[in-house]
Amino acid sequence: MKTAYRILAPLFSIAIFPVLYFLPLLRAVVTSGLLSALSGSTGGAKTNLLTSTLGLGEYTSIKDIVKLAQGDTTSLQAWKSVLDNLSDDVKERLSKEFACGKFLIAALVFFALLVLLVLVFTVLSAVMSKHVVPLCLSVGAFVSALLMNACFNAFAKPFVTGAINLSSIVGNSDNAVVGALLGNAVTVDYLQLSVACTVTLFILVVIMIFTVCAMVEEKYSKD
Repeated sequence: MKTAYRILAPLFSIAIFPVLYFLPLLRAVVTSGLLSALSGSTGGAKTNLLTSTLGLGEYTSIKDIVKLAQGDTTSLQAWKSVLDNLSDDVKERLSKEFACGKFLIAALVFFALLVLLVLVFTVLSAVMSKHVVPLCLSVGAFVSALLMNACFNAFAKPFVTGAINLSSIVGNSDNAVVGALLGNAVTVDYLQLSVACTVTLFILVVIMIFTVCAMVEEKYSKD
């Protein structure tokens, strides 16, 4: 069991890194009642603004963000265009007025802590004969993932509830009417962490169970 743990536990933890990088980490669904009305759809159905209008995917991975940062125009280019077209005063007002930004920062901090704890676990689980420290690291990584998810949900809540909409973002003395129109027409229906977070939590649960089993086996083998 000890040898199997030293081989399998690091492999499980290493698997978290490609999961976080390649699998979709964010899912967003934005709908437009105005576009739905203009297109003549009935029954309360809404046009999916992400897929049918802006051409954006609903799922975003870290790989997509990295490709965009490297200048790859095939990934998330529409998001970049939206951000680039925001004026400097709007960007400054966003950072000052929207307190939910602190939750996004907290989510990023917990994401970094999660990666760090998983990295340390990968090394120590392969070299340590005792399992207490690896168990603490895996529990810490699991809690970090939960807190990351909670903080991101707190960040996303004002957008989903409509407390923050396009009206509050672009509405000013010059385009208040347009901002109000867009704010009422376009809504964020879904903004949450996606598959990568769920799979990471599952792997961490497996690691914690595996570590506890190794500790129990070690205790009874001594007795």
